[in-house]
Amino acid sequence: MLCKTYNATLFGLKATIVCVEVLVEMGIRFALVGMADHAIRESQQRIDSALKSISEKIPRKAVTINLSPADIKKKGAHFDLSIAAGLLAANKKLKPDKLNEYLIIGELSLDGKVLPVKGIIPICLEAKKQGFKGIVLPKENAQEASLVDNFQIISVQHISDLMDFFNADGLTHTQAYIPPDLSINKQELGLDFNQVIGQQFAMQGALIAACGKHNLMFIGAPGVGKSMIAKRIQTILPALTEKEFLEAAAIHSAAGKTLDLSTRTPIIYAPHHMASSVSILGGGKSPKPGAISLAHNGVLFLDEMLEFNRDCLEALREPLEEKSITISRANYTEKLQANFMLLASMNPCPCGYLNHPTKNCSCNTFQLKRYFSKLSGPLLDRIDLHIHLKEVKLDKLVNQKSSSNKTYSSKILKEKVVQVRAIQANRMQSTKTNAELNIEEIKRFCVLEKHAKQTLIEQASKKDFSLRSYHKILKIARTIADIDDQKIIETPHVLKALSFRALDRNEFV
Repeated sequence: MLCKTYNATLFGLKATIVCVEVLVEMGIRFALVGMADHAIRESQQRIDSALKSISEKIPRKAVTINLSPADIKKKGAHFDLSIAAGLLAANKKLKPDKLNEYLIIGELSLDGKVLPVKGIIPICLEAKKQGFKGIVLPKENAQEASLVDNFQIISVQHISDLMDFFNADGLTHTQAYIPPDLSINKQELGLDFNQVIGQQFAMQGALIAACGKHNLMFIGAPGVGKSMIAKRIQTILPALTEKEFLEAAAIHSAAGKTLDLSTRTPIIYAPHHMASSVSILGGGKSPKPGAISLAHNGVLFLDEMLEFNRDCLEALREPLEEKSITISRANYTEKLQANFMLLASMNPCPCGYLNHPTKNCSCNTFQLKRYFSKLSGPLLDRIDLHIHLKEVKLDKLVNQKSSSNKTYSSKILKEKVVQVRAIQANRMQSTKTNAELNIEEIKRFCVLEKHAKQTLIEQASKKDFSLRSYHKILKIARTIADIDDQKIIETPHVLKALSFRALDRNEFV
């Protein structure tokens, strides 16, 4: 008897539906074909033990299991449950009438429990696209799968639950999606901009970056507040839309991670500077999302940026421009989403005290050149805002109360960010931010007052800006004008934008 169930295999962020064909006929053998990896080939022992928990067993006949299409590699133990369902149907222990309407996914333990698997969201999205009614999956995966709307989620804890669903008419174990509480943010975890003392200029830059989704870099000596401000930027970012959150959740699901489903606060992803290029950019033997993809629709924070591998930093140039990265290997080429806001911090030199007012720098010329050789002109050109943080006087630190900095509280700043994002959305009739404007949109939306235009041209000529830098200044000025609720970019907006982009790589050495 031939029975078919359906599963899926994941390659990068793309899921491919796999038909699991189970043929039971006269003879004595067990064959599993269709380019299955070791985890799938070992499924016979897991399935045999799991079936015994419900007083069933693999038929002692000639059993052939084919995973179709046969020319695609299949990986993972999540095929266990669909193979078991096919065997039960072929042995007439499970009604086959609904098998073609659902994907069946889950790893089996020896006692019949269904264990969670990774990549559920991309699989559900592909199954819905292919016209399946729903998916049968482990209970632990049900909540993230329920992010996919208009798609039935059947959660099971044991292989007996699988039999109950397909054999008992109308019996379902559906999982309802619980909407997130959009009022939850990091302020409740003790992070707030009003805890930052001094550094008003840096906090203004953080506000501009959050409003327009501009890339931002802090430069300063150790202890001036670079990381402190960077960690609090997440508290002023607006909640993600349903589409943005689903995109981010799908990438995390493919990587075997789970986003916090209780809130849509954009994630801030901070890899360590010793992380490998593959872990940051993605790739490997099979394409896996790296840190830049895990930060999709959120923030990628590179603390001590110049401690990262130079090749890794240079590879950021493509995703910063294209909002995606193409991973090319000998046996595959895969495009991964990577639309993130870059947030970086760095010391002014290896010891951290170059041009410090009170402390002496111990670095020689060779050390400085080697340190800054990691920051190329093209990469610096792609970072919108460059902000120097100055040392805060100790007496100011001691005398200022943490509650006195109400002007820069996260609650007030977030309200301003939401307001400015709404202005941008209304102007462009999309969710695009100012940082994402293309050349045609810059011409259309970044309208300069006559004197402001003249000022910008003079400064661009004086400082020998590249065309990209010129456009960056325009987009920053557009965001500053939006903060002031002005339709036309005026001279003060241009001058302020220029003050946030005064860094020249040649100034370092």
